[in-house]
Amino acid sequence: MPVYDYKCREHGLFNTLATMEDSAKPVACPTCQALSPRVIVLPPEIANMDPAKRAAQARKVDAVLHR
Repeated sequence: MPVYDYKCREHGLFNTLATMEDSAKPVACPTCQALSPRVIVLPPEIANMDPAKRAAQARKVDAVLHR
């Protein structure tokens, strides 16, 4: 079962196991039990990447996928 990231408004990020079928559903925060939405967390290497380099990487991936 995959691990997904969720974000509680009060307590921040947490992760939990969920089926792929249930991955889009909110999950109770382990601290306060408030329903929290799933979030996509980018690794710092991607989030902080130079925009020109990110665009070049995207073009490279697109070219490989559409050979």
